[in-house]
Amino acid sequence: MARILIVDDQPDLREALAAVVEYDGHDVIQESNGRDLEATVVAAQPDVVLLDWNMPGVVGVEALRRLKANPATKHIPVIMITVHDQPETRDQAAMSGAASYITKPWGDGEVGLRVNQALQNSRSSGGEKQTALGAAGRQ
Repeated sequence: MARILIVDDQPDLREALAAVVEYDGHDVIQESNGRDLEATVVAAQPDVVLLDWNMPGVVGVEALRRLKANPATKHIPVIMITVHDQPETRDQAAMSGAASYITKPWGDGEVGLRVNQALQNSRSSGGEKQTALGAAGRQ
């Protein structure tokens, strides 16, 4: 069982993601914005972060960059979740350190698959930063 942090400003989407992740047997922590994300991640040390791209205050990709620049959080895989499905957006997420990328609405089993891939990649690398977006995010 892993600890998954879900960050989205829309409560219904947070709850939908939480239901999927909890069904797979993981513990869930929820955050509604990117402003407090670094402090939450440092305190909670989740195994994976599911991070919405579009949030008020701090845009998800900027929050991702901050997490990857912080030595205390850079090893934690972050999966970006967004309505944007353009190659440029996927590339920006990958270059910023995203482990994977999920578009809304996500398909059956997609969230669980991406979370499990991120967990496996993180465990096999000893917790070092893994960016599997190039392979896993474009399937």
